[in-house]
Amino acid sequence: MKVYLLAILYLVLCTDGYSQNIVPVKNDSKIKAEISAEPKAYAFASSQVKLLDGPFKKAMELDAAYLLEIDPNRLLHRFHKFAGLPTKGEIYGG
Repeated sequence: MKVYLLAILYLVLCTDGYSQNIVPVKNDSKIKAEISAEPKAYAFASSQVKLLDGPFKKAMELDAAYLLEIDPNRLLHRFHKFAGLPTKGEIYGG
């Protein structure tokens, strides 16, 4: 089992240094690499996206409301415990 994990780790470490990714941004002067094929799509900033009324915006609002209801002290219970700090709330179950 150790040999198998070491082989995977070796492959990940060896191949990571040789791979390159270019996320094309239209008219980006910082890209020095030569692009061999014209991209069909370009990256864009998340500030360019506006979520209109509909099921996705409703889901986003429900998620945001749920996150605001979570007690940070209960959420961080295990982090405090394992860091040797006093816990400030009961642990969340599940």
